[in-house]
Amino acid sequence: MRKVKLNDIRLDGGTQFRVAMAQDRIYHYRDRMKEGDIFPPIQATFDGKDYWLFDGFHRYQAMKLLGIKEVEIVYKPGDRLDAIRYALEANAEHGLPLTNEDKKNKVLAALELPEYKDASNLKIAKKCKVSDSFVAAVRDPEKAEKQQKNRNRS
Repeated sequence: MRKVKLNDIRLDGGTQFRVAMAQDRIYHYRDRMKEGDIFPPIQATFDGKDYWLFDGFHRYQAMKLLGIKEVEIVYKPGDRLDAIRYALEANAEHGLPLTNEDKKNKVLAALELPEYKDASNLKIAKKCKVSDSFVAAVRDPEKAEKQQKNRNRS
């Protein structure tokens, strides 16, 4: 854990896969924080210069609304790409559930990383915490559409 200035944490690294932030969730978190509820710390990588947020975007925004200047974070050594790798696993088991578009963004981001470019659907699915059939559908939307039509006929 490390105390850092909230403004020193970067949000512009492509580590947020949500299509849109849920404003109602941000305000809910803000209100709960005002009441004294304890939230898990936000998480970032640190490359010696920049902190790259990879988990806790809604909590971050709630803290900004409260005017919090410094915050305790969990950080891991790493650069922006490492933050993307960690973000691929975020929000699968906590926080606001991801939409299918959010999950699709995760899969597409994974496919941009060298280690996942030619990886199996199963390997990508495990990293992104989605099903391998979901990955297959993202990789080949036409095939997925044909399969859905065949299912609807049965």
